[in-house]
Amino acid sequence: MPAHRSMEQWVKYLDEKFAGIARSVSDFTWSHDGTQALISYRDGFVLVGSVSGQRHWSSEINLDSQITCGIWTPDDQQVLFGTADGQVIVMDCHGRMLAHVLLHESDGILGMSWNYPSFLVEDSSESDTDSDDYSPPQ
Repeated sequence: MPAHRSMEQWVKYLDEKFAGIARSVSDFTWSHDGTQALISYRDGFVLVGSVSGQRHWSSEINLDSQITCGIWTPDDQQVLFGTADGQVIVMDCHGRMLAHVLLHESDGILGMSWNYPSFLVEDSSESDTDSDDYSPPQ
């Protein structure tokens, strides 16, 4: 499949490739290395597939809410999902559930993103600087 296709074309292609799943897509995002696509469906179904359309894994997350967004961690080893009722679900890159947290019951999560420009993940206990004093590299 050519890489110049739009997100909507990828979703349609992957849906057709994966048995024509008739579900409502809530979010679509590429892994940081560009080799895997994460598709989140409102009803709790999530799918990770390759650029060539091969399904790596899929899972049905049983929720009383809708999945609104999905995102890869900077190292592409985990995926996070936000829900319409304020939950965050964390799964590893093989589809195993790692955590399920309610952030705020009445507030839905509309989107998630990483805010550090270089995607540096470091243990704060090893840092010599206070996070309030940090200024990003120019």
